[in-house]
Amino acid sequence: MERDPRTHLAVEATTDSNELLVTVSGELDMAVADDLFNIVVKHLAGERNLILDFDRVTFCGSSGIRTLVHLYDHQRDAGRTFRVINTTDAVRRVIEMTGLANYLGIDREG
Repeated sequence: MERDPRTHLAVEATTDSNELLVTVSGELDMAVADDLFNIVVKHLAGERNLILDFDRVTFCGSSGIRTLVHLYDHQRDAGRTFRVINTTDAVRRVIEMTGLANYLGIDREG
């Protein structure tokens, strides 16, 4: 598990042959959004589909939304899938307000 000492963000990555499951915990704000992108891309080595589990994400600001879009674009450009699962109501509302829930493939449950 990778933990950012500046915030309460923690990231745990689990891989299999063609899938990366990233469990994110804490707040996804401008202080850590780029770090999340870099951590995820590092673990995507090879050709893996990406699933982000947001069950423990308590806040997602505009920088977090930007990171989700960048990860989606990264996966699309590589011909791979991208999903966000288990979003909390608070995080899901923010994503829905941007109009990106369907675009990003946001699932309420895994």
